[in-house]
Amino acid sequence: MPRDAEGSRYFYQSAPELPGGAVDVLVIGGAAAACFAALEAAKAGLQVLMLDKGIVGRSGSTPTSGSAPAVCFPQYVSPSNPESDSLERFFEDLRATGELVNDPRLVRVFVDEAPRRVLDTANMGVRYVRTPDGRFRQHATMGHTRPRTLTPIGRSRSVLGTLRRELLHRGVRIVERTAAVRLLVEDGQVAGVVGLDVLTGQVRVFPARAVVVAGGSATALFPYQSASFLTTGDAWVLGYEAGARLANVEFMEFTLIPKLGRTIIPSGGISPYLTFGGKLYDRHGERILKRYDPERMEGASRGTIVYAVYSEMQAGRGPITNEPADFNEAQWHEVPDITQRLDALGHDYRNEQFEWVPALHTCLGGMLVDAEAWTGVPGLWAAGESASTIHGANRLSSCAIPDCYVFGARAGRAAARHALRTYQPGPAAPGQAAREAEALRAHFSTNGEQPADLYQRIREVAWSSLGLSRDAAGLHNALAEIDALRRVPVAVADTASLVKAVEVRSLLQTAEFVARAAQARTESRGQHHRTDFPARDDERWLRWVVLQRSEQGVQVSAAPIPSPEPALQD
Repeated sequence: MPRDAEGSRYFYQSAPELPGGAVDVLVIGGAAAACFAALEAAKAGLQVLMLDKGIVGRSGSTPTSGSAPAVCFPQYVSPSNPESDSLERFFEDLRATGELVNDPRLVRVFVDEAPRRVLDTANMGVRYVRTPDGRFRQHATMGHTRPRTLTPIGRSRSVLGTLRRELLHRGVRIVERTAAVRLLVEDGQVAGVVGLDVLTGQVRVFPARAVVVAGGSATALFPYQSASFLTTGDAWVLGYEAGARLANVEFMEFTLIPKLGRTIIPSGGISPYLTFGGKLYDRHGERILKRYDPERMEGASRGTIVYAVYSEMQAGRGPITNEPADFNEAQWHEVPDITQRLDALGHDYRNEQFEWVPALHTCLGGMLVDAEAWTGVPGLWAAGESASTIHGANRLSSCAIPDCYVFGARAGRAAARHALRTYQPGPAAPGQAAREAEALRAHFSTNGEQPADLYQRIREVAWSSLGLSRDAAGLHNALAEIDALRRVPVAVADTASLVKAVEVRSLLQTAEFVARAAQARTESRGQHHRTDFPARDDERWLRWVVLQRSEQGVQVSAAPIPSPEPALQD
């Protein structure tokens, strides 16, 4: 039986019988955004169920993120000190890093609420590194103009272990190892979820008054990624098929992760390494950032740094490595997710170089939501990587975790309010689960290609055409290959192949989303690099690319970005 950070055994339920056959709020996912949504809904005294494809507290991107949040604490602001931080400065940094295609209304909400949500975690028991006078120690990370990032002691494992214990304390019920494969929609309203047990193949129907989708994005879309638990676009596809709109999915965030020989090392990415003094060198021992951002160097934005490494590798000046002499023992102590993995591989990181390579870190778009994380579909909310919120074209370092906290909590509160005023769905109809199982298997065949082979082919197509460099020809070819792969029969013989086939279906649909959005945006912005449109075009493209389901397939349109709300008061 696996154990949490404190050594206690996991609570585990694969298929509890639910009183009355329905719950008030059902949350899909098991990482930071899902945990905050479930906790907030549970505060209303409602029956809350979490449905997770993995293990709650061990799935999604959060476990390998480091869970370091960046916030501006108003109580630390000194108006008389020009070097002090401010909520308005934080707002401007977020907008500038997102290259003005992030939603300014949601950025305002985030900047204002993030400090309170981080304090919530401290009150739950998460410990952060503090200064001798008892304040939170904050340091500057990539793209920030002021020190804002906190370091949780024990990193993600401690944070998620604390959230999991709080969930169980508040009576949230948990169903693990169960993938959400379809949202139930009745009379235009989401009314529950169809789930697939990934160990047994059993299909279950979970009626619910309200559903929050916080099941991540599609970190499996490319061969290399920083997360150790891979998501396959299930959440985006669930929302899209239920009528939600998607936005900003052309913006994929790449980071850099260590590589030893042929071994890729999942980690929280390069931000902590650079924050504490790390530098990047080409094969000749020259610092590569001199050629890309000589003023900020390793303090440049993540997008600039990743594209610099990619460009150096393409130019034949790789591998890009570190210099061990740049770090002392105290600095190595600040990046344990890297050092522990290097130790496990027998690498003497204190004296020997290792390589850094580009890898997908997260996806910046998702379901289009309002300030309450509502998707516009009655009964459906989205948070975390499943939603498009504050990031835009490029993410400001260490803002993903507090984004999950803020909009996860808002989604949970709004879903709870909806559940209190809506009708109570009845239990699943007799035979409904069997019919859902039959419909699911009807998508596949007993003969054809193996799901695992198709899975790899999708990722190869994505890397060659949807990665760090894109153009019209490559995007056209990607869509043609996606269409061809969609017509290939997928062989399903057992539970494992059924689960992989469902992931292939989601990943293929997600690849189409990204390709169509990237094809529509004829400019370069953030980490969306069009070699045939290399310049940023604010005149034509200060807009969102929006995707929506139609009878003809994926409908692509452009939508204006809302105007900013009035400035915040510190």
